[in-house]
Amino acid sequence: MKIAKKELVYVAMVAITLLLLVLIVLEIPKIQQDLKENIQANMVRSVNAFLHNFENEVQPIVAAHPDHELSEVIENDPALQKQLETILSMLIADEVQYCYAVFRDENGKFRFMLDGARHDRAEFGRKFDIESDVWLKAYETGQPQLVDQSNLSTLWITYLYPIVIDGKMHGIIAADFSLESYRYVINILQPLQKYIWIFMGLIFMGIVVSAIQYFLYRLSQKQVFIDPL
Repeated sequence: MKIAKKELVYVAMVAITLLLLVLIVLEIPKIQQDLKENIQANMVRSVNAFLHNFENEVQPIVAAHPDHELSEVIENDPALQKQLETILSMLIADEVQYCYAVFRDENGKFRFMLDGARHDRAEFGRKFDIESDVWLKAYETGQPQLVDQSNLSTLWITYLYPIVIDGKMHGIIAADFSLESYRYVINILQPLQKYIWIFMGLIFMGIVVSAIQYFLYRLSQKQVFIDPL
């Protein structure tokens, strides 16, 4: 009976270990998704607060020129354009790589209005080709939108912030920010997941080998106690 109890405890411990490992492996994708969502939410919250303050800076300018679009005011005032671009450039940091504003001309084409880049800024009115209908959605609804620009080498999110003043659409501010901190954590979790699977495989193989050895042991014991007569 003592041997049976020890065997039972051993089997129970192995089963519990395997169960815990399976639960961990199944939980990793959820952890990855939650992590991405949290990092993204924090970045969006920070960028949105900055752009909201920028919109407040623009409101008096629009109010002073009620008969003109913001793009027209900026086009006719290079000093104002430089001032606003300098403000946008303050958002540029390790996570936020690019910040700019666009407007739609009379033909519905998107064009640069402001460029927050610290070097080689796009000139006013240069055509901007959108790569997603999300831009149109942001312009038509006046609601902020997110554009996922992930690829094999980088992980980017573009946050689109419509400039809506007194119910009138004046353009969209776009901020490209990186989720590389998320990728860094994922690069740690993915090998961990792989090693857990390998460890589980080794445990399973150990269980199979132990079961075979136990079966052979019981078989030999049975043969020893069988009366040859």
